[in-house]
Amino acid sequence: MSGRFIPVPVNNPYNGNAPINTEPEFLNWLQGKYRDVMVGTNQAFCIIISNMSLEMRIDTETSEKSRSNIWKYFTKERGQDNKITAKCNYCNAKYVVVKGATTNLWIHIKKIHVSLLGLSTTQHTLEQFGLSINSNSEIFTGVIN
Repeated sequence: MSGRFIPVPVNNPYNGNAPINTEPEFLNWLQGKYRDVMVGTNQAFCIIISNMSLEMRIDTETSEKSRSNIWKYFTKERGQDNKITAKCNYCNAKYVVVKGATTNLWIHIKKIHVSLLGLSTTQHTLEQFGLSINSNSEIFTGVIN
């Protein structure tokens, strides 16, 4: 026999330090040693996997931040209740972010801080109603009759 269970100790620490001089006592020691090695390894494995899972969730949250340009205008915060909120960097308004949705954040920026988007207030107002302005400063719908 060779491997990780050799050498066999004189006394069995899993059975009150009884001497290992019979086959049943050897099997009792072997079972205890196996449990220590395998269960301990499995527990360590579970800890490693749960830490990896947590790291993956954190990586996902940070990658969400970089996917949308809205995060130039908001700061992502996590509350004590583990809900994600977004705080406006300009007026400190707070919004709850559900499943990474940023629509409400964009609406806030378009209504309150439209100048940050490089649009004039007039241009933004026209766009809200589906209107445009041409080079002659004439307002039109874009529909040709």
